[in-house]
Amino acid sequence: MSLDLLTFEKAARKHNFVAWVACRHHKTHKDSYLDFNKHKYQLKIYHDQSPYLVIIKSTQNGISEYLLVRAISHAINGLNVFYVLPTFELVKRFVDERYTKSVQNTPYYHALATLVKLELNKKQTESVKSKDIGDGNIAFVNSFSSVGFTEYPADEVIIDELDKCDQTNIEMAWERLSASEYRRQVKISNPTFKNMGIDEEYEDTDKLEWFVRCQKGHPVRLNWFENFVDQIDDNRYVIRDSEWTWDSSKDIRPICQVCGTPIDRNGPGEWVPTVESRKRGYRLTKLFTGTVSVVELLDRFTKGLKNDDTMQRFYNGDLGEAYTASGSRIDRDMIAACVLDYGFGKEEGLIIAGIDVGKVYNFVIKKMLPDGKLKTLLVSEVRETGELMSILREYNVSAGVIDGMPETREAKKISKAFKMMFLCYFGDVKSDRIDIMGKTITVQRTPAIDAVKEALLTNAIQYPINIIRDGKCSNFIDQMTASVRVFNADKRSGGQKGAYEWIEGNKPDHYLFATAYCLIARRLVILLNKR
Repeated sequence: MSLDLLTFEKAARKHNFVAWVACRHHKTHKDSYLDFNKHKYQLKIYHDQSPYLVIIKSTQNGISEYLLVRAISHAINGLNVFYVLPTFELVKRFVDERYTKSVQNTPYYHALATLVKLELNKKQTESVKSKDIGDGNIAFVNSFSSVGFTEYPADEVIIDELDKCDQTNIEMAWERLSASEYRRQVKISNPTFKNMGIDEEYEDTDKLEWFVRCQKGHPVRLNWFENFVDQIDDNRYVIRDSEWTWDSSKDIRPICQVCGTPIDRNGPGEWVPTVESRKRGYRLTKLFTGTVSVVELLDRFTKGLKNDDTMQRFYNGDLGEAYTASGSRIDRDMIAACVLDYGFGKEEGLIIAGIDVGKVYNFVIKKMLPDGKLKTLLVSEVRETGELMSILREYNVSAGVIDGMPETREAKKISKAFKMMFLCYFGDVKSDRIDIMGKTITVQRTPAIDAVKEALLTNAIQYPINIIRDGKCSNFIDQMTASVRVFNADKRSGGQKGAYEWIEGNKPDHYLFATAYCLIARRLVILLNKR
């Protein structure tokens, strides 16, 4: 054991139970001890006792093992750990493959788990979701199961793969800590898109970055575009390591941007905070973690230059950075391009509305112009059904579409009160399915949102000058630009595997859907007028 690891173990044994267990006892599901000589960047993380911890990471860097050690160690000490994973399948796999095998392989764990079983022999057998060890418990919870978020009193909440979790339920997870004096929160994930999920969380921390030193001693935070490649033209890059060739038996070395000397990317380093914050955050990237060669990273980067989906995986999985492809979301400029010199207010003509239903009603009211364009008269939100109906009558709304879910009873009440107000449902249908008598329409979700972006790009929607200048409309802009269009390889649509979808992450997008419903209302008006 090296001197720094020996010092680490002594300090851990005295001050940090998690680090001591990791160094002295823990064995993985593959029946091996943790090797900190190869992963020295992990030492500070294991020793960190911050009450609010965020880790944005690439794949394959050993952090899942850290979470397991942390959860087990805290449970042994009598804490209740609320451990959230994205899906039931991942919960079952993690418990069966990681937790259970580590407990079996680690004598220290196995003895404590056995003692608990003897003491609790009158209780029911442990379920897949709940594991007792030492004096505490770990509840492994599926993020899409709201039941698991309502009853368990926790001392620590761990969210594993935050970006893949159900964001609505995640908001309830922190309520599990309300009765605890300990109160620890841990959020970890591969990033997806900028300003969403773990990327947004990390931006609110002290943003620790791993710095290594070049041959002349300059501290360097490894960056793909500063230390590995240089851009010479659009989509053309050259490797900074001038001594490396394609037939070289050695890997590509990062080069110091200050003095031009090579850097040992796996050499000694230190975590340095880049801003001040009471929240702790780490970024892990394959530029200094794991066993993946730079040549392999270069291959994925080169392919990504021709394919946005591949580039997304390179940024997220290799660099540990968020990535939003150009044109994959609605932006503020698209909305600004649709602004004309007029103000909000009532007008005569054919007036339609789109209404999204949630904790409040988010709605837009627009006037259909002779050329088919939609002039925005009002964007607003109200809480009460009666108040919404009064506004719709005040603006003399002739037709509209309202979200059929989740408040079906209230939505039906509004639909019944207006002759041409249709309930909208999303489904896997080849074309719009309209029930005129039942006043319902079923459409595909992704094309409905695509239509909003297309309408903005073609200036088919008009906005008043207030939409940009009035601070009260900032909520509208935020919600219109919250979602990102991505390709989901696991999604099925029209019998085909793999499809694009819009995801909102952990930010609301109610006005985006209200606008989509308004465009559907326009289609309905045009269609029914032809009959």
